[in-house]
Amino acid sequence: PADVYVGLRSAQRFVAETAPIRIQVISTGVDGAVRRGQPVVVRALERRSRFVVERRGDDWDSHWQTDDREVGRCSVTTGPQPADCRIGPQRPGYYVIEATTTHASHRVAKPTLDLWVTGGGWVPTEQETLELVPEKSAVAPGERARILVRAPFAHGRGLMHRHVKPSRII
Repeated sequence: PADVYVGLRSAQRFVAETAPIRIQVISTGVDGAVRRGQPVVVRALERRSRFVVERRGDDWDSHWQTDDREVGRCSVTTGPQPADCRIGPQRPGYYVIEATTTHASHRVAKPTLDLWVTGGGWVPTEQETLELVPEKSAVAPGERARILVRAPFAHGRGLMHRHVKPSRII
């Protein structure tokens, strides 16, 4: 285990393509105490999947291939409050936010955070199911909830019915 841990937080699980990606960064020790002065590098990795068909001898093989491409980064030094990291607007798709820090013992901490950028178009995916991604993990009474619909197809129509109970949405 590392001597220092890094925490990442985003106010939203998805952002518009015209908005910057904003991440808060904090570091702690194993005891949970905040560590000040810890250098952390945060990278935004665009994760794209594509369907690949290859010939292998007399046979054909098809599979999904996933590639990560770094599209932005920032460097912060942690303090008593979360440090802010801002990465410029990106094209629609799925992103992995990765933070890296090394402690004096040369152990590396590398947490990640998933984030989606919304906008026009469709991003190919190897998933075979429809996925609903809430913008936030909790919504206060009267607050508007936004949900990202991740679909394995480019075009279609659907109907979503909501039934609200005090403790959950069905």
